[in-house]
Amino acid sequence: MTYDAVVDGIRVAVRNVKGGARAGETVLESTCFWPTADPGQHSLAFDSLDFLELVVYLEDHNEWYVPEDMLDFEECQTVADLANLIVKACGTHGG
Repeated sequence: MTYDAVVDGIRVAVRNVKGGARAGETVLESTCFWPTADPGQHSLAFDSLDFLELVVYLEDHNEWYVPEDMLDFEECQTVADLANLIVKACGTHGG
């Protein structure tokens, strides 16, 4: 598994989890999951449930396992943050 493959997997998962509302959006590594006050920062405006649905989707469809104790909403702000977390988790725990 490569970092780029994980980012691509996250892009697919965002489209599937959020449905048509996000289907046409460009999801970049710098895209924030959470609402942001900065109008220049692209955000998916996720809430915690959206984020958990995304992680479950990634685990179910890609067989990537992310232990709950590694999920930190404060540290996982962007697509790149989540991709790095998945690469680290799968390298540590297999997946």
